[in-house]
Amino acid sequence: ERELIEIETESGKIIRASRDHPILTPNGMLEIEKIEKGDKVAVFHFDGVEFEEKNDVVVKEVGISEPVRKELVKRKLLPLTYSNEKIGIIARLFGYILGDGYIYLSKEKRRSRKSQRKRYIVGISSKSERDLQEISEDIKKLGFKASRVYTREKEVKIENDYGVFDVKSKENWIKISSNALSSLLLALGMPIGDKTSNISIPKWIENAPKWIKRNFLAGFFGAELTKPSTLKNGITFSQPMLTIGIEKSKREIGIEFLKGIRKMLEEFGIKRNLIYEIKGTKKTIGLRLVI
Repeated sequence: ERELIEIETESGKIIRASRDHPILTPNGMLEIEKIEKGDKVAVFHFDGVEFEEKNDVVVKEVGISEPVRKELVKRKLLPLTYSNEKIGIIARLFGYILGDGYIYLSKEKRRSRKSQRKRYIVGISSKSERDLQEISEDIKKLGFKASRVYTREKEVKIENDYGVFDVKSKENWIKISSNALSSLLLALGMPIGDKTSNISIPKWIENAPKWIKRNFLAGFFGAELTKPSTLKNGITFSQPMLTIGIEKSKREIGIEFLKGIRKMLEEFGIKRNLIYEIKGTKKTIGLRLVI
């Protein structure tokens, strides 16, 4: 009963499993003992990035209010170092919010009080409810709670150099009403409000080990990179593209941001990356990185 069966695939992958372990084949799941030489089996080729130890401090406690500091310390998020067990989640979440999220300052009236309550709100949107549920799980692992998934039909009139278009879409989003999480993201370099005028790669990401950069890119590309698709012939895959919109007067900021992404990709052996400008709106231009 303790016997293992070992399969070596043509690609060099080794699969070791007990006799009744199911393996995915073109004919569905088969127990490994029923696999024969020459059969096709599915394997996952992604190996991840080698772990690298680094203990530098990413966020210090300086400049953070006392109530927020206590909340972050309680969740073991301060002081935040590269060796923190949650730093991968934070990098991935930061990347996604930089793409399809925002932070804004909410001012709310309070009953029987003249003053308004001010607090930062994190909003995260996606076409996929499943993506938002996975993001909510990441937020829960950090010690915070996201709202339920809200859904609405959205109709927007877009006017650009190509003409005027009425675009209808379905939008899903969640929000997190936590000053502690917002303060942490702001301390990490997340811009407030509209990102078309100010977007950059924070120094802590630039100086991070590759495995943390990979998490950042996974989050950001999950929000902004084009989905894998084929050309009209149905065979050739189109190149992945990353497009950002930025104010025309901030063009150089956008170019530097994409150069930073390109430099990061080169660390992973991806060296053919083209940056060029595309048409935008009256106030903005599009900048595109083709991988």
